[in-house]
Amino acid sequence: YAEAGPDEMLTAVDGETGDVVWECPWPGTRPRVMFTVGYLRGMEQAPSVVVQDGTYGDLILTAIDGATGRVQWQVTQARGGGHNLDIDDVDGDGRMEVIAGGICYGGDGSILWQAEPFGHTDVSKPAQFLPDVPGLQVLYLVEKENPGVYLVNAQGETLWKVPFGHAHWSWIGHYDLDGSGTPDARFMIHAAEKGANEYFPIFYPDGRQWLELTRHQAHRYAAVGWEADGATCFAHRKDFCIYRLDAQGQEIRLPGSELPTGSLFGRWQICADLIGDFRENFGCIDYEKGTFFVAQNPNPAGRRARSPQADFGYRHERAQLGSGYYTYIAPALCRVDP
Repeated sequence: YAEAGPDEMLTAVDGETGDVVWECPWPGTRPRVMFTVGYLRGMEQAPSVVVQDGTYGDLILTAIDGATGRVQWQVTQARGGGHNLDIDDVDGDGRMEVIAGGICYGGDGSILWQAEPFGHTDVSKPAQFLPDVPGLQVLYLVEKENPGVYLVNAQGETLWKVPFGHAHWSWIGHYDLDGSGTPDARFMIHAAEKGANEYFPIFYPDGRQWLELTRHQAHRYAAVGWEADGATCFAHRKDFCIYRLDAQGQEIRLPGSELPTGSLFGRWQICADLIGDFRENFGCIDYEKGTFFVAQNPNPAGRRARSPQADFGYRHERAQLGSGYYTYIAPALCRVDP
């Protein structure tokens, strides 16, 4: 991207036919560029494509009309960004906001708020972590300059933070917290410390620590909603199987979860309900065979439930898999059909 020339184009194609809908000059000129689609003007209007040009230092954000390819607005941001670009309706007004590092923009490109001063973010993720707090909250894992794990509210105010040396990656899931065998509906936050500190906690949404994973677990797990009860499970990149955790954090190997030994999967893998049985699948490459495969739980679900794909929020969130470093968040626990 750093050598992108005047002939580089951003192209929109028809998802059904493959026909070119529009082209516009590619706005990215720096080594790291990412983009995300979102409804900046409300769900009744065509979505926009927002391109983030730059990551660590100053960056440029360009919003492009998804229907025409025309530039809607462009802003230069002096504050460092992050490894992913989030777009979601943070304040609940029906229009989506753009989150670039510690700054949140309205759909017109104006700054709505800035989080407290901190540096480059390795993770940002908007979600309703605290249902009693209005709007969405934004989870940040900050690499440098006041590094740590932050949760801010829909106005950018810090609700809680835990200092780290270098907060580096995360996933968000549901677990059996009380030994009942049933996963809790709360979004539990894993945050990993990169470097010598070796700290791999899972936090409650209010910032209290539930338990700490081992280094072995934190580095080799890839989260997926594999089970019918909605518990967050983990494909293990060395054992080539899938585990879930009990209330003490001990691994339970799941039957029928053997995976191809040629696969190399990790936190970046595609995890979604791809086939529509309400349990998630993941997509991965088998390097021994040179093939791409989709893994499916072979065991009968034992019940019916609505697929999370029926929820726009789930589809929109999973569509951001291509926007930088993806952070997995579990779907809401499935509703059982009568």
